Amino acid sequence: MAVASGGSRMRCASCRTENSSDRRFCAECGCALPVPCRQCGFLNQPNVKFCGGCGATAATTASDPDLRVARVSDHSISGERRQVTVLFADLSGFTRLSSALDPEETHGLLNSYFEVIDHIVVSYGGSIDKHIGDCVMAVFGAPTAHSDDAERAVRAALAIHPAMQSLSEKTGRILKVHVGLASGQVVASKTGSGERQEYTVTGDTVNLASRLTAQAGAGETFISNAVYQSLLDRLDGEDVGAISIKGLDRPVPVWRVRGMRSSGSHHRRLAGRQGELGQFGGIVASCREAGSGLALYVRGEAGIGKTRLVEEFQRIAMSQHFACHLGLVLDFGVGKGQDAIRAIVRSCLECSGQAETAARAAAQRALSDGLIDPDQLVYLNDLLDLPQPTDLAALYSAMDNAARNRGKQKTVAQLLRRLSARSPQMVTIEDLHWADAVTLAHAAELTMLTALCPLVLVMTSRTEGDQLDPTWRSQTRAAPLITIDLGPLRKQDALALAGEYSDVSKVFVLACVERSEGHPLFLEQLLRSGVDSDLDSIPGSIQSLVQARIDALQPTDKQALQAASVLGQRFSLDVLRHLVNNDKYVCTRFIEQDLVRSDGDDFLFSHALVQEAVYSSLLTANRRELHRQAAACFAESDSMLRAAHLDRAADPSAPQAYLLAARSQAAAYHNERALRLVERGHALAVEQADIYALIHFRGELLHDLGAIPEARQAFEQALEVAGDDIESCQAWIGLATVMRISDQIQDALQALDRAQALATAEGLIVELSRIHHLRGNLYFPLGKIEGCVEQHDLALRYAQQAGSAECEARALGGLGDAAYVRGRMLTAHRNFDLCVAVSRKHGFGRIEVANLNMAALTRQYANELPAAAEDALAAAEAAVRVGHQRAELLARNIAAFALYDMAELQRALDQLLEAGKLIERIGARRFVPENLTYLAKIMRAEGRRLEASHLLDEAIAVSRETGVLFFGPRILAERALAAEDPAEQRKALREGESILGEGCVGHNHLWFYRDAIETALSGRDWSAVDRYAAALAAFTEPEPLPWSNFFIARGRALADIGRGRCGDSILAELRRLQSQAEQAGLKLSVATIEQAMSTG
Repeated sequence: MAVASGGSRMRCASCRTENSSDRRFCAECGCALPVPCRQCGFLNQPNVKFCGGCGATAATTASDPDLRVARVSDHSISGERRQVTVLFADLSGFTRLSSALDPEETHGLLNSYFEVIDHIVVSYGGSIDKHIGDCVMAVFGAPTAHSDDAERAVRAALAIHPAMQSLSEKTGRILKVHVGLASGQVVASKTGSGERQEYTVTGDTVNLASRLTAQAGAGETFISNAVYQSLLDRLDGEDVGAISIKGLDRPVPVWRVRGMRSSGSHHRRLAGRQGELGQFGGIVASCREAGSGLALYVRGEAGIGKTRLVEEFQRIAMSQHFACHLGLVLDFGVGKGQDAIRAIVRSCLECSGQAETAARAAAQRALSDGLIDPDQLVYLNDLLDLPQPTDLAALYSAMDNAARNRGKQKTVAQLLRRLSARSPQMVTIEDLHWADAVTLAHAAELTMLTALCPLVLVMTSRTEGDQLDPTWRSQTRAAPLITIDLGPLRKQDALALAGEYSDVSKVFVLACVERSEGHPLFLEQLLRSGVDSDLDSIPGSIQSLVQARIDALQPTDKQALQAASVLGQRFSLDVLRHLVNNDKYVCTRFIEQDLVRSDGDDFLFSHALVQEAVYSSLLTANRRELHRQAAACFAESDSMLRAAHLDRAADPSAPQAYLLAARSQAAAYHNERALRLVERGHALAVEQADIYALIHFRGELLHDLGAIPEARQAFEQALEVAGDDIESCQAWIGLATVMRISDQIQDALQALDRAQALATAEGLIVELSRIHHLRGNLYFPLGKIEGCVEQHDLALRYAQQAGSAECEARALGGLGDAAYVRGRMLTAHRNFDLCVAVSRKHGFGRIEVANLNMAALTRQYANELPAAAEDALAAAEAAVRVGHQRAELLARNIAAFALYDMAELQRALDQLLEAGKLIERIGARRFVPENLTYLAKIMRAEGRRLEASHLLDEAIAVSRETGVLFFGPRILAERALAAEDPAEQRKALREGESILGEGCVGHNHLWFYRDAIETALSGRDWSAVDRYAAALAAFTEPEPLPWSNFFIARGRALADIGRGRCGDSILAELRRLQSQAEQAGLKLSVATIEQAMSTG
């Protein structure tokens, strides 16, 4: 152990050097010196729990405020004068609050309050002097001084207010504090009696800080003029005026703190780069004058000065009244809400911290202030990591991933555009070499935005990781982009930078400039390391530079720094404290050594190279153990970070952790991120169960992303590695799902047969519901009516047996399809409505969107055409919002059907043309015939019969390829209407009837007989009218439809008129039909009725 020498000196146990008793660390080697027991004076080693002389409890950590008091104050009771900043924090309205609580509740509340305040004070390097009732007194500068104690105190005060908001949310009571700070000289000493003594500070500064606290309002921080003047270049303060303070002779100037300005960072002046600064100054000026900006791309190797240059850019921009926002891309350790784009959004909305209440309020402010549109709130919620409210959850789940990403990109762009209308904006995205595809897409969107509003976008990247390739640049539509490639400093600029270090010799400076070769980071590191070392000790690389500075730390701090490096470039103090097993540890030494800097609530290594160098100093075993401990920290809060740490720990549970994280991300609609997690997990997986689960989920993600060929390949791989019949069954179902989308009907049916055999043997109820539902969907386009109904009935039965609402909703939609196939349109409508209702109740947005259009279509058969058209158009809009192109295609065709009968031919044509674009875009050839058929109907209605005939010939040709049972008879009936040759008409109708006899989708019967009646009426073939009307009546007899009843009655009445039967009963029937048609919106059918009535 270390020993005392001569009563006033202590010998270091490490190097045996004698030190004066007032030192805490050895003057020769920097190791911690022994700690005298406060009870008996025995010298104990640091970190012991009990005194070796008397057994009393010993203070154990360098971060413990009591220990810091002891080390400074034990040697002298008389005390010393010290320059400090005193902080008082007083709970507002405590008297009223305590009167409403019983003593036990008050005690618990105060403990929670003190815990929060004390934690913040200590984390900023201060010490707790005392608790007085509901007031906390803290001191910065005693017993340990820092060069920036005033700033630390102000930052602690700024951190206290949002912490109170979080505490309010936890306790359910509104808690606010008023804070006062004063700087000045005090006497720091032990005070008290022989029975009890404590270390404290006394003087006017303490009194002033206390009085300022009393003057401040709830949620405010008042500071003295001395504090303000010491932070003049970086404090955002408001002059309160001169206030009379009790005990002081004259009023004193007081300032209200609003925040700290980033321009107050402690960087030395920027050396060189005058050309780049001049160029940026011109860009800023042009942006203000022209009302449009541009994008600037700064590239260079690590440490060349990109970040320092960008900080100077920000200073220039702020001097021109630009609002500046920063997003930092990290390669590791990105926690919730900390990715670059989310950080920029939070900055735009002035929403700091992670409190959900504050984020929710910021989102509502953005909406009420007109910064976003109402339909963009769902995307802003995601960007702020807010849970979607019930009314938006279904919508967001219905969207495909591309639609969500596009929505977020447009929301961020619009937010910045509307902010730029108020003041010009500067956005910085640093370290794009680590960016993912989503961040790069946002960068492209913002690059395009710069040409439209006063926005300057600055992006940085390492040269070797440049991702802004021609493909990315093509996405920006040739928007202005200036690239700056940074090189080493010129020698004269490097010398100017080195000249800022006045405490090193000229010889040393020249050696450092030579060694750094113009690299700013290398030069600064060399110069800083040289402050406390001679020229011969200068290491030869950044690795050794950083390691030399780590070696200058105390062992406890060195271990903490290494633990911090495991967390990534950014780290949380709470997690670091867990890793070092010290809940009071602070990062003071890191900051003093310029290894780490504060970054809001977190800390950042001063440069990525520093973090990498520290991380590489760890032994593999130690590194892995720290990663395991870090993973445990994130087990409940961040599944992605947990997985990443288990990965770096080479832990066998990492693949399972990646799967869990991927599922979490997919549930939050971040499918691309989920896919990356799954792929990383698969690369690590060794166990069969992990391999299967990851591959199978990869197939599901690829399916949801629309990558159908890749999804099929994934499910095939899952089938190959399946370890049992359950896994094989799930893989076959996955295969059938993607085969259906690619119209591989027979292959999909065979896959379902294999899946059903396995599901039946294993008693897999949910899987059986999915199998029968899929098979029913496959039977639908094949025209297998009875089979379709049977399959969906089974699907519903198994869904209800399993208690699966999702399977039930799908089965109801399937039953709607089955009833539709049979021509039971009212039953179909009821099932579709039930499906939509179940989907809305449980938030199955994508199922809802897929069935909205069919609910609209079947509504037409109830003779509610205007409502059906509006429903279809609404379904199309919903499909657009969620990116469901197939649903949008169907909805637009359906809207066109209704608009055609309503005689709104131009609106119908507009919908058909949009549907045609979608057909081409997604390659949905099966829908070409119906699109062409309705285009032909419009042409025929406009008298362009020949053009209509050509389109119908094309339609029937495509239908013969894709399957005539789905739409063939409808095309042939329209072909008869368009033909002028009776023989041609009869030929088309005969073929249509023949196909109907084969058994096809029910809408063919309804529309074929309707159009056949129309053809017979135009040809004055009254007996044919009767025959087709009777056929339509027979088909709908099991479930009569208002729609078919109208056309049956209309055909028969018009035939009677044609035969010369013009009695009162016939005219009355025509008047009834006219009224019915007008009410139903069947305006296209009214003209012939009116003509017959006038003739009659």
